[in-house]
Amino acid sequence: RAIAAHAALLGERLHETGRIHEYYVRLTDIVRVSIEARWGIRAPERTTQEFLREAARSPTISEAERSTLGAFLRDADLVKFAGAAPDAATCVRSLELAEHFVRSGTSSPVPSGGAA
Repeated sequence: RAIAAHAALLGERLHETGRIHEYYVRLTDIVRVSIEARWGIRAPERTTQEFLREAARSPTISEAERSTLGAFLRDADLVKFAGAAPDAATCVRSLELAEHFVRSGTSSPVPSGGAA
């Protein structure tokens, strides 16, 4: 389901049409649903800080995964709640990071420059 949602988001090209806020809301929703399915953490209903606290207690989530997800979610929060406006390259890197996470369950380095 997450892979299909990711593909649909990519096809809509929201970040290319200036709908950055909607893009990041949907992108983080996809990642959070994946987290819930994989590790049983109620990610969609939690704030980033609540999620990270719960993830820190989970023996199945590696430190690298927690770090990458934390940075990704905090960068997305800047867009969603503080009005940050990432450039097109950052939006694409965020999408690639989400895709990598959804498809493999492993993390990769956080895109340089973050979402802000």
